[in-house]
Amino acid sequence: MDEAALGGVQAMSDAQIKGLFASLDLHSKDRITEEQAALADTVGTYFTSQRLKYLDVAGLGRHGGALVFKEQDKNNVPIRKIVIKYSLGGEADDDLRNEAECLEMLRGAEHIVQIIPLAESSLNVTGTGKTPTIALEFLPFGTALVLLEKIAILQTYLPNRVLWRILLCLARQLTAMSYPPEGGPNAPVRSERIVPGTQPLGLTQNSCHLNNLVIGDLTPGSHEHGLVPIFKLIDFGRGRIAAHQDAYEANLYGAGYMIMCLSSPDIPPEEVNRDFLTAFNHYALKVHPKAPNIVATCAHPIFLARQDLDPEFQDTVARMLSQFRDDKPSLAELVEICENAVANRQPSDYDHLAMPPEARVAEEDHWINELMKLVILDADVPGGPLHKTRPIQDNQTGTSLLGGLGKPTLYQLAPRQTVTKYQEEHGKKSTLFQGFTQAIKEMRDEDLEEDEPQAEEQSLYDSVVQYFTSLLQ
Repeated sequence: MDEAALGGVQAMSDAQIKGLFASLDLHSKDRITEEQAALADTVGTYFTSQRLKYLDVAGLGRHGGALVFKEQDKNNVPIRKIVIKYSLGGEADDDLRNEAECLEMLRGAEHIVQIIPLAESSLNVTGTGKTPTIALEFLPFGTALVLLEKIAILQTYLPNRVLWRILLCLARQLTAMSYPPEGGPNAPVRSERIVPGTQPLGLTQNSCHLNNLVIGDLTPGSHEHGLVPIFKLIDFGRGRIAAHQDAYEANLYGAGYMIMCLSSPDIPPEEVNRDFLTAFNHYALKVHPKAPNIVATCAHPIFLARQDLDPEFQDTVARMLSQFRDDKPSLAELVEICENAVANRQPSDYDHLAMPPEARVAEEDHWINELMKLVILDADVPGGPLHKTRPIQDNQTGTSLLGGLGKPTLYQLAPRQTVTKYQEEHGKKSTLFQGFTQAIKEMRDEDLEEDEPQAEEQSLYDSVVQYFTSLLQ
């Protein structure tokens, strides 16, 4: 698509770019970030189409960025939001072109961010020639890293039934990279499937981390995405094609790393990364063990020691991160394990796990619904949803707990060798359920002690709001 398709894109000279930064008086280590932000905002203004309105910055890098735009029809009615990625020369241009090629192969894959027709546009940023851009679908609810930070702030964990659904999303992504659909521009987006009798492709994303795992919306009525939003993989700038088995194992490590991090918010990232892929722990499989049933895995020992995780989930992640090829699950086995767990696991299946009885409510649908709203659906993210149309819950519409958590920083928990040692040093943490029920009890006890006539009892809904608000102050 040429410039006219976007309504025209103005050129910006080197002098104009330098002029943006002339007045900055910052420490050198901070200057790059401020320059990037200023440049991103300015680049956004150079898209002059009447149907594209610049909204926000989705991401910044040293050699480019990603901008959020609102696309409108001829009557200025919002149609959708899109993300336009741009590069500023050199290797960044090559990476963006490489990403476009990868995403063309993956067009139609439900769990991969989708390239859209505006991807053929170009932007003359430097005044020295065309700079490539690609346009992508906008995913409204931020990255998995921000989700992890919010979970860590709340000092809780994602329920098992949530983790299984995220892991199934990751398994679908691996399927897409092995069997890319290569759909046309108007091809429907569908769930990824293994194609029997077809030689798998060895496509790797080569940048599997939680900032490249982005959260979409719920799909009402779907058993995969009706309770937990869809998770999609982005950023194929470093994507490569290799021998299939090598590529699959690299992708498997990346997926295993991401799901292990999401299931262990109490392990600081620097501790997870310190010896990852170099230090292996011996782990005894708990479900359908092979002979021998010991695998060498780079899964973190704290993760392996958890007593409140689904044993089959632990086994699966440990095998995804195993040292030896024979211990790893095949793609077909991984998909089957995840599909069965998502379709069949019920809250009662976790009654035997080592968790307080009152905490088992976290596996119930209604509790997961509220947690998803708190940390994903009603949270503040760049660009934000076009609108909120949450269903009515307990006579409340819209935000059911908080209007947004802002942009939190990771709650730093001290490194620990074992769960028991950590609890001895820092005290046993209450569960999220215990925490706010205790807060409710204390508030009501205070009301009873007052000499004034007792006010109307606070509703459970209002008490939950007050408790979470106090956590985040």
